[in-house]
Amino acid sequence: MNSEPDDSLRDVFIYIVPIFVVNGFVAGQIIFKSRLKKIKTYNNLSSKMVAYRGAMIIRLAMLEGASLFTITICFLTADLTFLAISVFIIIYFIILKPTVEKIAVDLELNRSEKIRIGNPNEVIAVFETNQ
Repeated sequence: MNSEPDDSLRDVFIYIVPIFVVNGFVAGQIIFKSRLKKIKTYNNLSSKMVAYRGAMIIRLAMLEGASLFTITICFLTADLTFLAISVFIIIYFIILKPTVEKIAVDLELNRSEKIRIGNPNEVIAVFETNQ
C-alpha cells in the first residue's frame, strides 16, 4: 500500500462503497427470502436442503463481492476505513453460517425433519459431481 492516501479516489469511493455494500446486503436478503418461500413448499427434505444450499451460496456471494470490492478500494486508496468495512462484512458473513437450528427455523421444518438434520449419521442429500 502507498504511504500517502489518494484523496481524489477516496473522495469518490467514500460514497460508492457504502452504496455497493448496502446493495449487496439488500439484494442477498431479497433473493434469499424469495427462494426460501419457494423452498418451504417442497415436500422432500433432500430437495429442501439442496435448494437451501443454493440460496445460501447466492446470499453469501453478494456479501463476498461487497467485501472484495472494499478490500480492493482499500488497496487503491490506502485508506484503512475501507478495510474496516470489509472486516464488518466478514464478521456478518460468519454470523450467517448455517447451523441446524438456523436451517430448521428458516425452512420451518417439522419435528421429524429437525431430527433428521440433527442426526450426524443421517444422509439427507446426495450431491452429484461431474468427474
